[in-house]
Amino acid sequence: MGAVMSDQSKWVGGGVVVLALVAGTLAYASTSKSRRAPEASLTEAAKSVRSSAKRPAASRSILQMDEKLEATPKSDAPDLVDRLDPASSPQVAEVFDAINSGEAPELTGPMIPAPAFDLESYQQNPEAYLSRVVPGRVWQSAQPSADTPRLATQSSLRHAMKKGESIRLQLLTDPEMPVSFMATDLGTFSNGLGSITVAANSDGLAEAIFTASSGSARSTKVLAASPVTSGRVRFDISISQ
Repeated sequence: MGAVMSDQSKWVGGGVVVLALVAGTLAYASTSKSRRAPEASLTEAAKSVRSSAKRPAASRSILQMDEKLEATPKSDAPDLVDRLDPASSPQVAEVFDAINSGEAPELTGPMIPAPAFDLESYQQNPEAYLSRVVPGRVWQSAQPSADTPRLATQSSLRHAMKKGESIRLQLLTDPEMPVSFMATDLGTFSNGLGSITVAANSDGLAEAIFTASSGSARSTKVLAASPVTSGRVRFDISISQ
């Protein structure tokens, strides 16, 4: 019995020692945390002070950079596009009328379908067809077949030119048949617009003169098609200052 009580006393005494150690550990941890908290607060405050001290210098640097940018000449800035005079040609006047009135929308953009091509009407009065500027005609071409000729190129498909220069774009179709050209990114044809329809000569040669006019820069593409031949031609044009 005395031995049992002795063992129980040992376990109780050991438990008291363990509890004392745990209590001491928790007290130390709490004290250490309370000591570190002010240090962390001071660190954040110091960071805030250092950050605010650097802001004026950064602002001055940004202002100096802005001043340098404003003082740098912008040699690559694009020029403005000259406004067309409605009285410059009947075709330009018709386009202006279509924009203002909302009538004949096919004259105002390449994504508006063009009226179907009537070969008999064209042969009776070619000028009525050629005098109208309908950009969507570049999407009209004949269905490919063994009996249908293909629109062929007579000039290079790639051109390099300077601003203000003009080039000749030549294609082969049926004699005296129409070919429509359209520039996708500025530049103008002989009618002052970005699209034109011309008639081929008796040899089937159709020619359009393209000019790198005001506003055009870097590169553009010119699409061309004829309603009596299959296929569509794309000219890639590089423009430098």
